[in-house]
Formats: sequence, C-alpha cells, structure tokens
Amino acid sequence: MLQYLIHFCYCIIFYFSLLLNWWYNKIGKWKNKNNNDKNFLNLNEKEITKFPKDLAFVLDSNNIQNKLEPSLIECIYHVIQWSLTIYPKFNENFIESLTFYDKDGILESYFIEIQEYLNKNFNFNNIRILKVENNLNSNFIICNNNNTHIKLPLTLNITYEKITHDESIIARTLKIRFISFNSSGKPNITKLTNQLLNEMKMSLHDNGANNNNKNIDNNVDNDKVDKNNNEEIHEKINEIVQKRVNLYVKEFMPEPNLLIVFSKPVLVLFGFPPLHLRYTEFQHVTIDFDRFTKQDLLKCIYNYITCDQRFGK
Repeated sequence: MLQYLIHFCYCIIFYFSLLLNWWYNKIGKWKNKNNNDKNFLNLNEKEITKFPKDLAFVLDSNNIQNKLEPSLIECIYHVIQWSLTIYPKFNENFIESLTFYDKDGILESYFIEIQEYLNKNFNFNNIRILKVENNLNSNFIICNNNNTHIKLPLTLNITYEKITHDESIIARTLKIRFISFNSSGKPNITKLTNQLLNEMKMSLHDNGANNNNKNIDNNVDNDKVDKNNNEEIHEKINEIVQKRVNLYVKEFMPEPNLLIVFSKPVLVLFGFPPLHLRYTEFQHVTIDFDRFTKQDLLKCIYNYITCDQRFGK
C-alpha cells in the first residue's frame, strides 16, 4: 500500500512540474515578445549600424492559394502599412522597397486589385499618400541588337510624405514588387544568360575582324598581338557582364537586406531568384502569412539590426 502511495505522489509531483515548466516557458516567450517591442522602439537611431531598407517576403503558393482574395489583399496592405509606420521616430532608416514572391504568381494575378485596395484605404498616422502608380506600360527591358526583352516585376510606386516629430515634412517613395518563378526566376535568368552569350559572340567577332585588319596593315610580333588580344577580350567580357547584370539587378530588384520566408516545417525558398541573395539575411517564419502580425515583423527587423553578419568569414 505504501509503495502505491509513494508512486502516486511521485506522479502528481512529476506532472505538476511539467505544468509549471509549460507556464514558465509561455510567460518567458510573452516577456521576450514584449521586450523585443520595447527594445526596438527604444533604439537610438544614431546607434544603428544597419537597417533592412530592402525587405522581401517568400510565400508558399500552396498555402496562400487557399486564402480568399480579400483576406490575402488585406494581409499585403497590413504589411505595407506596418513598413511605413512601425518606426515613426526614425528619419534616416526606413524601408525603401518591399518584394513579395510566390512561386505560382498568385499575388501577380491580384496586382490591379491590390493597387485599387491601396488607393481606397490609405490613411496612416503621420503619413500622407500623394500617389500610387504602377509600371504596367514599362515592365520590361529591351535588349540591344535584337528584339528580345527581359520582363521586370510588376511594381507599385508609392509616393508619400512623412511628418516627423518636429513637424517637418520628408518626401519619400516606397517600391512594392510582385515576382514569381515564371516571370522573374529561372526563365528570366536563362534569357539574361543567352543575351550575355550573344553579346560576347558579337564582341569577339568584331574584335577578331579589327585585329585581322591591324595585322594586315602592320608587321608586328604575333605573340604580343595574341597577349593584347586576350587582355582586350577579357576586359570586354567583364564590361558586358557587369553592364548587363548590373542593369538587370538594378531594374529588376535590389538585393534584399532581409528575406522573411514563410514555410513549414523547414526553410524553403521556392525558387526565389538566386542572383539577389549573396549577402541577404534570412528570417524563417513557420506561421501562415495571414497570421503574421506587426509584432512578428518588428521582431524580424530587430533581429536583423542586432545580428552579427559575418558574410562567410
């Protein structure tokens, strides 16, 4: 009898300790969440060494395709609203661009609806929206010497004025891009690669023709000519690659400082363009996009500001 009583008391103590531990962890997470809010809002802007001015979101198409259109558009609206108002005391550090990526292009199909929703519902504290424009009539780059073109992301340009704490007015622009795998991923990179190859071939052909004419007109050392030719070819190739890639990256989208990935249970990029992820900091979020809150965004930004980026060193 005594043995059963001891076992019973042990079970009560064991399960009671589990309950206390559960409550302790829950309260700890709640305190950390509040501390993150407080710490971020109390940051001195002059002490900030880096800030995610270019912010990108990777969404799971399989997850968002089950969401109703009004709900999904409202979620996009809230993220834009938070991006404009989450740090009202900051004047030098602010988000300049937002990029939303889903592999199947669901958000791209709602592009016009998102713009219309923004035009109807823009009413933020200390923010005055001047205009919201799209790039539907100019969303591609014409490549030189042929008729091929590289499609640019569907983009909304929001011009607004911010009223600072000292009542001065600052004019800014927020770019919002919507990209997918088919419109901005591997197909566009393949087209860019083919364009680079064609330009290199044409450059080498022109360079070879010019050198042959020089050799006919002048008696020079062939080894020296070959060396000079190789250097010119190398410089020309570098010039073409840098010009075309820089134009593509600049016009397409800037490299995100912070990439917030919505995927469960592990981090999956769903084919996000790799050219733009060299120095990007990843934040993995395991909740659904429609459950993403202002506090979650604030936590991601705070983690970026305070993290130690070593860039592979």
